[in-house]
Amino acid sequence: MRVVKIKNLNKSHLEKTFIVKGRIRYLKVDNNKKSSGKHLNSILFDDSSEIEVVAFKDCDEIFKKLNTDNVVQIENAMLKEVNKDYKKTKHKYKIILISNSIITTINNNEVNNNDFPIHKYTSAAVLKTLETGMIIDVFGVCIQLNSEKTNTQSQTYRKGVIRVELTEFEVRFYGEKAEKLYDVGSVLTLSCVTYINIKGSEFLSVGHLSNVKCTLQQLFNVPVLENSKIEFSDHILLIPSSSSFNNSLAIESPDQIPSTSYSTPSIKSLAIESPVQIPSTSYSTPSIKRTTQDINVEESPSKILKIADPEESFSDERFFNTVQNLLKEVDDKNINVIKLRILEFISEILRKNKT
Repeated sequence: MRVVKIKNLNKSHLEKTFIVKGRIRYLKVDNNKKSSGKHLNSILFDDSSEIEVVAFKDCDEIFKKLNTDNVVQIENAMLKEVNKDYKKTKHKYKIILISNSIITTINNNEVNNNDFPIHKYTSAAVLKTLETGMIIDVFGVCIQLNSEKTNTQSQTYRKGVIRVELTEFEVRFYGEKAEKLYDVGSVLTLSCVTYINIKGSEFLSVGHLSNVKCTLQQLFNVPVLENSKIEFSDHILLIPSSSSFNNSLAIESPDQIPSTSYSTPSIKSLAIESPVQIPSTSYSTPSIKRTTQDINVEESPSKILKIADPEESFSDERFFNTVQNLLKEVDDKNINVIKLRILEFISEILRKNKT
């Protein structure tokens, strides 16, 4: 029997057996709300899509045998349509584990990362299409974090805002996640967070099962993952090995920012790409030194930007608009390369100023 891609699981599999493989990115055992016993929830994904996997028997035993990030093969399970009020993914169906289901963990050296991406992130465009309660992974730049926590009758949380591509989303950190203060301007990688949209209130809920990684923006000297890939939005972007890293676009591990090894293009070929083409590179790069969101850009040999008064405050928004105006007539075929080179060059300037 051939393995079925997750995207291809459909009503024809409701009455017949199938085999499916996927990487685990979410795993939890909860007590049943309306009856005794427990149930296990998991999310499985491959390069095509993702799907919820549920078990109602032997939950603790299954939980002990599984680990997030592992690739597993599932046989002899059932397929069932999802109640739209309880969807955790966008898939129409979910997999139900039964007594004779077989779950096999695949050894890492046998896993083809082209079929099972290391990470799967949700883009800003897709975020706007989700239903409340869906569990996602996302990363973006922290642009705001309240110093004070909000206390309610049931729980305490801290509000923040992240920018995913060019779109801002509210984030609420609950429990122990609310105790940490993250640096504005840093990249936050949020794993297993819940998208909430109730009565016009839209935010990402970061609870005790969520993982948060905070990374200062780095655009240089980042090791490339060998022959692996990352899924962002609906696109799969290959991370080539270092030997073939000449004209390819590389996306780093979830707590890092894209890096390139291209030669510096001329100013005439610079371009700004659309926000959906590549994750989280459309924001301006803040300096680690500064404590506000403004940056002073001085005249340099490359002459990207010239300011009449060096002491004048130069905001991120003003800088971004200035660069866009300079780069309107660029050939689209160079967009990806040039956008990253802009960020590289700015980061190099900030690094030299620091030393």
